[in-house]
Amino acid sequence: IVETLSGTVRLSAAGQAVALHQGEGSRVVDGLAPAKPRLLPQAPKSIELQPVYKALPILIPLPAQPGILSYRVRLTKDSTGNDPVWEKLINDGNSIRLDALADGKYFLFITAINKDHYESLPHGPLPLSLRTVPAAPFFSSPRNDSLSWEEKVTVKWLESADATAYQIDLSDDKEFHHIIASDSLNTLSYTTPSLAPGTYYFRVRAVAADGFISRDSLPLSWKVMKPAPIDMGSPSKDGHLTIQWAPAGESAAYELQIARDHAFQDIVYSRQGLTEPSCTINEYIDPGSYELRIRFALEGGEFSPWMPSQKMVIEAGPVGTEHLLLVASFLALIILL
Repeated sequence: IVETLSGTVRLSAAGQAVALHQGEGSRVVDGLAPAKPRLLPQAPKSIELQPVYKALPILIPLPAQPGILSYRVRLTKDSTGNDPVWEKLINDGNSIRLDALADGKYFLFITAINKDHYESLPHGPLPLSLRTVPAAPFFSSPRNDSLSWEEKVTVKWLESADATAYQIDLSDDKEFHHIIASDSLNTLSYTTPSLAPGTYYFRVRAVAADGFISRDSLPLSWKVMKPAPIDMGSPSKDGHLTIQWAPAGESAAYELQIARDHAFQDIVYSRQGLTEPSCTINEYIDPGSYELRIRFALEGGEFSPWMPSQKMVIEAGPVGTEHLLLVASFLALIILL
């Protein structure tokens, strides 16, 4: 196949000649005259590139073009196409995928090849810029899809190389259509304002000294929970105390702890595997002031954070019959002695 990219070419074979003008091609078979000139396929036109690509891989959709079998894609460092860095034949309907590419400025040249293997004039040069530094930050806390009993949540992320500042967005929808808070920071953390119960989404971008802004980080989400009120109840006639709270959902399992201190270092009572949102304490606990907290099991066997602890007071009750019998036995022993 002979194709003319510019000007006019005279093609001769088997004693016959044809003139091929720009954008025309012909096929030559040994011993036969050149085939009648035909127009080359139309070069692809609807290729849209982003002003700057901020991450790899780069995916560029190729247009669906009737009669086209494949595309030849060349990436070069110069606008004349003389310094290629990558070239590939890509079947129709697929996308250009650039995986290993250094930051910099490049140019794309694309030609279309039809089923008869005629190739179009190149479409290009198409400027392509790649800059991945600074990269979008990674979050260090809290964990994605976590639960929080606190109205204010502190989000932390890792430092991005060459970043001098960070931009953050807080939203109550995952598409970030409704922005609750937006700010520019020079720190690696952000504490939200007080949030009502619900699900929230957070993203951050790194900003370079020259003003370049990275792509958005992957969104981080969490759910702010309203602490369930806990009914401490009153001791029954037999001295047992039943504690109740609002259910966390169907088939939830709970864990309860009672401690003498707010840090729960001195635990006096603990129950696991509670299948109902209540707990009856049969064991004797000394009268006094205590802290009580509850958490529930999540899918996958993990547990929610502890709900904010609540204070409970166990008061000394009246002396029961068993105490009187114990005192009487003790006095009788003294008399015998």
